Amino acid sequence: MDHLTQHARELAEARTGLPEKRALRFLQRATERAKGGEAFSGRQRTYLERQSRDGCRALAYQGCCIIRSAEGRCVTAYPLPPWFHRQQHYRGKEKIRNVKKYVRLYGDGKGADHEPGQV
Repeated sequence: MDHLTQHARELAEARTGLPEKRALRFLQRATERAKGGEAFSGRQRTYLERQSRDGCRALAYQGCCIIRSAEGRCVTAYPLPPWFHRQQHYRGKEKIRNVKKYVRLYGDGKGADHEPGQV
């Protein structure tokens, strides 16, 4: 079964930065393994939802945005923005629930291990 449109075949090498055969294999794997917007949160989900239009779905796979048609064929691919996979880590956590408390505890850079009598 052919997973790529002619447009995707023509631009595969240029858009992925891989040699032609590897680019075609990459796009075929991407149509099967890529994740949609529901697998992400925040800006990443919004980005993929905005790229999806006219019955096509935007998916993310290894730094590329893959546009897949309703029939499951790869229409085109292009690089994701540099901020897409970047995550913030705060003391081993990905999100801060209470920002004021976090700043109070860790804002001075000494953290929870700091005792009040120490300087």
